[in-house]
Amino acid sequence: SILILTPPPVVHSQRLEYQKKRYGDQATGQLERNMTLSKKYAQAALEVASEQKLPSVYLWQLMQDAGDHWETFFYDGLHFSAEGQDFVAQAVLGGIRQAYPDLAVTPDPATGQWANSGTTCP
Repeated sequence: SILILTPPPVVHSQRLEYQKKRYGDQATGQLERNMTLSKKYAQAALEVASEQKLPSVYLWQLMQDAGDHWETFFYDGLHFSAEGQDFVAQAVLGGIRQAYPDLAVTPDPATGQWANSGTTCP
């Protein structure tokens, strides 16, 4: 079973701030990753999924559709924060539930945990 995930968006302001912190005076002030390129990669992933008849999760758009706070999903504009990791996990679980319901996992009702003896699968 395969589930295609698109690349996420990029937060330009965070990338530039990270660059300044990491490289100081040597920072170029130019983005090495940006929204235009990440969108192209996301669209290419969706095209592959469509051509191969595979399910997909459009992270690039889903994250931005989450509201004005979507930038908190990243800690440096590129890598996921804890909140971003949770968002991606929920998106992946939703994709699995939709595309492969027989593989969907239900968390333990008492603890809410995904990986213990109370966890169930259909």
